Amino acid sequence: MLKREGILVGRRRIRRLMKKLGLWAVGPKPNISKPHPEHKIYPYLLRGLTIDRPNQVWATDITYIRMRHGFLYLCAILDWATRKVLSWRLSNTLTSDFCTAALREAIARYGTPEIFNTDQGSQFTSAEFAGVLAEHKIRISMDGRGRCHDNIFVERLWWTVKHEWVYLRPCDNGIEQRKSLADCSDWYNRRRPHQSLGWKTPNETYFDALAEAQPMRAWYARKAMHCGFVDSRLCRFPPDHASAVPYGQAMDNAPRCPPLAHRSAAAHKLHSARPDRDKIRESQNHLYGSALSLFHPGGRPSYRDHRIC
Repeated sequence: MLKREGILVGRRRIRRLMKKLGLWAVGPKPNISKPHPEHKIYPYLLRGLTIDRPNQVWATDITYIRMRHGFLYLCAILDWATRKVLSWRLSNTLTSDFCTAALREAIARYGTPEIFNTDQGSQFTSAEFAGVLAEHKIRISMDGRGRCHDNIFVERLWWTVKHEWVYLRPCDNGIEQRKSLADCSDWYNRRRPHQSLGWKTPNETYFDALAEAQPMRAWYARKAMHCGFVDSRLCRFPPDHASAVPYGQAMDNAPRCPPLAHRSAAAHKLHSARPDRDKIRESQNHLYGSALSLFHPGGRPSYRDHRIC
């Protein structure tokens, strides 16, 4: 562009002037797995380990998701043995909060693994992320520096997501990208078969293997997967129905469904409590009387009758 305007200048001078002015290109940086110098680095625990059952090892990583205008960061948590995507989050920054949110959702829905494997990125070595793992007594494993093959299944997931979905369905903004990735997650878990899994889908492999070891836990996990709003206390084994909120925790529901964020444990107890026989009989008589009012000349149910019916 400068050459067309008659300004002859070299690349080195432009680089020097941009550095002096503090200017840089808007785009993803080539290296996002930079460890923090004050964070603890954990050893790699998967070398020589046989991984053949669900919830034995989970893994996670961060990648770029290109859009027509800009990009986002995607964090996903994967069950190593069954290739099932347990949870994922999108963000426009590389802070640790969206990684921690994905981890908490995966634990709330599917329980806890024995080992959790990550790279040495500062998001995963942070006190916030490692504290959640330590709170649930999960052993932490980290890849060696520069060894992408230590987390090969998550890297393979990124290839599938980008080449079989994202690049074929470009999005204009983050809202469209989030909806598209939700459909991608459902397609990957429920419909896409894997040759390494005997041409089964990740959901089939995960729940079939879990049902053989823990039948009731697999049933609760399936039920939680199909529910849009899930309270983590309902996903425990056995579930804690007494203190659970019917459509999820208020903090989690607030951004997703504000009208349901006010539901409390006391409201759930009142909502789920079985009414006594007198109340049942009274409601039955009221409905019966409303039905009879239809047969009176000119009779019709009132607004209250219509609402109860």
